[in-house]
Amino acid sequence: MKIFLSLFFLILSFNHVNAANNIKYIEQGPETGLFDFKGELNEENCSGSRKLRIETKYVSDFRVDLISMDYDGFINNKSSEYCDESRIILIKNSYESNGSGWLSIDDSNIVFDKFLGTGANAIPRFLNNQEFILNEYVWFEVCGMICGTYGFYLEYQKKPIFINDEILQYCDVSNENTLECSMVTDREFNTSNPNCSRSIFPYDTFLLKFTKDKYIKETISQMPIPKDCM
Repeated sequence: MKIFLSLFFLILSFNHVNAANNIKYIEQGPETGLFDFKGELNEENCSGSRKLRIETKYVSDFRVDLISMDYDGFINNKSSEYCDESRIILIKNSYESNGSGWLSIDDSNIVFDKFLGTGANAIPRFLNNQEFILNEYVWFEVCGMICGTYGFYLEYQKKPIFINDEILQYCDVSNENTLECSMVTDREFNTSNPNCSRSIFPYDTFLLKFTKDKYIKETISQMPIPKDCM
């Protein structure tokens, strides 16, 4: 596993030096693959070659990689959730004085590594309206039954702060430290009415302005409560 991760990040480093965009793909043979991150490679279901999708942002002195399987790159007919583990990895950049730029060439610089889920409904994506190189904040979402938003506050030469709050649902980036999000209202309504299905639950929309991992909430709109939910 150590050898695999070192090789993995070496490949990633050279890909990112001249990256024209923030999404890269690398092909994995049957002897490695995404499951090597936790050492549970399923030989029967993961016996085919596949591609990993790596989406990257640079924030402060960190590189942030969202890693998932590229379904279009799965060559084996027996595509399985067991072959699709998604992760987010934070890597502390080390600067090469020879002018080659920010590089991380092995797993020794990993400062954060989090499992995000498996299957097609757990593929992480960075939120839109974010630059490739950011100052202190980065935001991404993982969608399943709902779309949960997560973030990091990454101050230069400081420990990363992971932002995970249940209020962060269905969010868009207004600017680097401000999100516009929507969630089911906290106003009272009658969920016991059989006609008040979840599809018509009223939502509130609000702005969240962050200072580190704390925020100020400003409600900007509230859907009216449907008559079937009164």
